[in-house]
Amino acid sequence: MARRRLSVTVSEARQEDRIGEFQQAIGAHLSHDDFYANEALLRLSLLAFNLASMLRIEYEAEAGSCFDLARFQRDVLKAGGRVVKHARRLVLTVARVVVPFWRRLIDCLRRWQLPDRFPAPRGPRTRTWRPPPRHAYLHEVRRL
Repeated sequence: MARRRLSVTVSEARQEDRIGEFQQAIGAHLSHDDFYANEALLRLSLLAFNLASMLRIEYEAEAGSCFDLARFQRDVLKAGGRVVKHARRLVLTVARVVVPFWRRLIDCLRRWQLPDRFPAPRGPRTRTWRPPPRHAYLHEVRRL
């Protein structure tokens, strides 16, 4: 019993660490009066957090170093640079100091390419319609 409680505590601690890291690095400020605007901002912030976390993990595995998310953003992602459109391409030029970081990062991103062929779709599934129970709410409920 004590072993199970310890694993729950460790899991809870990891979740709290991730929430704290999100607040420190991304920190979505939900100050809009409109619920839908706050929801959209929170979802975009969570997507940015997940993408930055995946990039950081890939970069750490490649470079063999340990970065927290704020340091990764400050040292690698927030580099000075310039985007130029040339010959129907976008060319990103970054500062010389971060070129080694970005080379490793681009090598990691190249491995993320999609497969050439996806499996064929299965088609729609048919299910019999069942009415909701009488105690169910009959108005829209927003869930994240």
